[in-house]
Amino acid sequence: MRRYLLLICIMLVCVAWIPQTTEANNMTFQSISVPNDKVTNGRVLVPIRAVSEYMNGIVNWNKTDNTIKISKNEREVKLQINSKSAQINGEFYTLDVPAKVERGVTYVPIRFVGEALGLSVEWLPRERLAILVDYELQKRIDVIVEPPLSLEDAVAIMNKVSIAYDLSGIKQKQQHLRPYFTERMIQEILSSGGLKQFPDNLKLPFISFASDKNPSYLYGNDQMMFISRSVMVEQAGVYASENGTLVKTSKGWRVEVVRWEFDYPH
Repeated sequence: MRRYLLLICIMLVCVAWIPQTTEANNMTFQSISVPNDKVTNGRVLVPIRAVSEYMNGIVNWNKTDNTIKISKNEREVKLQINSKSAQINGEFYTLDVPAKVERGVTYVPIRFVGEALGLSVEWLPRERLAILVDYELQKRIDVIVEPPLSLEDAVAIMNKVSIAYDLSGIKQKQQHLRPYFTERMIQEILSSGGLKQFPDNLKLPFISFASDKNPSYLYGNDQMMFISRSVMVEQAGVYASENGTLVKTSKGWRVEVVRWEFDYPH
């Protein structure tokens, strides 16, 4: 049977933030998502108004000096765009990552602002989830950070692996392979004369795994993704598994490793 890598992922719904408010256990809940590029030096940046105003904070913007002031109860947080200097009730702090403006939306570091406003802030790296809670207001916000590579895009890249099966009629072999494979993988393909899925069964045609609609996947980090797929091979009466590693290069995401095996029934 198929071997799963791991299936711990949160399905993401949008690039911008989309509030979804429900109520459970007397706590009001809201979920927003932010793109993966809003993680800088390990710090998550969120739209300031999406968080502050939901938690009953007041946001004031000063265009003269590009500063933001966030007020909540007796707390006042002041930040300046593109500056690592910040203030909490007049006391100066140094940020790891400054606030910034993109397409008219102001983004601020979630942990610093959340804790400065008296919120509980928890980061769950495996789930790519930041949780902010105001126990006094009984409000919670889940900030979901979108993955570095979507499953849809990963599958599209893996579906291109078949172009490396038969290179006999290809003149510019490296150029043919370069859009989908790393340089290391290209050299492996060329040295072996093309990818052979099952060297012990060369009569078996190249198997496509595109029919697997529920692949298993796991992000090693923001530059690496593991993906596993399987299909039934009617000719052999077994399941075949495909395990791939995708890495982020300067030219985009590429296949670094791909291996296949048969899963024989017991």
